[in-house]
Amino acid sequence: RAALPRVAQRRSRRLTSRAGAPPTLLTKPVGCPFAPRCESVLARCRAERPPLLAVGPNHKAACWVDVNTGEPR
Repeated sequence: RAALPRVAQRRSRRLTSRAGAPPTLLTKPVGCPFAPRCESVLARCRAERPPLLAVGPNHKAACWVDVNTGEPR
């Protein structure tokens, strides 16, 4: 969440970047392509790709962790 820019807010601090390298596009990864870099990674993330779900108006996310509560789905 700290890496997401907020359009309605003035930028008072630098955005946080994720450690590691982005996934390669040459081969389709098993599970979530962000699992190697995610701070909230679960075992399920490495085995299954999460579905794309609506998390707000015009905003979708694919994650096994609920973006609002931080709890596993």
